Amino acid sequence: KTFDTEAQIKNSDRCSTHMHLNFQHMSIMQVYSFLTLFYVYEQPLFMKYAPERINSDYCRPLYYNKEAAVKAIRKDIQDGVMSEAGRYKSMNTSALFKYGSIECRMLGGSSSASKPLEWMNILLEFYDYAKNNPKLTPAEIICDTEDWVEFTKINLPKVWEALKDIKDIDKLLQQGVDICQEYVFTVDWTPAKTAKPPKKPRKVDPNRVSRPDAAFLIENDWSD
Repeated sequence: KTFDTEAQIKNSDRCSTHMHLNFQHMSIMQVYSFLTLFYVYEQPLFMKYAPERINSDYCRPLYYNKEAAVKAIRKDIQDGVMSEAGRYKSMNTSALFKYGSIECRMLGGSSSASKPLEWMNILLEFYDYAKNNPKLTPAEIICDTEDWVEFTKINLPKVWEALKDIKDIDKLLQQGVDICQEYVFTVDWTPAKTAKPPKKPRKVDPNRVSRPDAAFLIENDWSD
């Protein structure tokens, strides 16, 4: 009763809501397809849901220091790993080796359930698109989409409803596409089209989660 009537919750920019998306049953190409979709929309999503966290050191946007970020993604793709360097970004890919998930760190703290629930539905639209299009490569997502506003309306209606009123949304999406173009052509994704997700959830063994084992984890657990 005291909590309901007297307590006042005050959020700070250090308070955040982290959400994990399970990728244990998806191929590594689907992981990168999901990331590519998210990064196209990252800037307007920050503007809509987490403007107070754009400058946070714990959920750095890809576009904030795009040259260094893109260089790191290129190296990870070429090496067949996802390094610990990705931990404090809006999408924490290093969680993939520890938990079989990708952790989204963007959303700030909230005293209400409505905002986290709305945010969860946004993430799930990206997730479901990657899940339901297992043979679609990150390069094809970028190259085959001519009108990103129309693509969003048709394929990601909840995302569109959330972002449609943001000024110059079409230009912001194009900026996201331009950033993704810097890494989606790093490798030939064609062989990955035949990659199959694991048949059962990966058992997480902390002893295996080390830098030398990273390529092994990718090869055996996500059938790259």
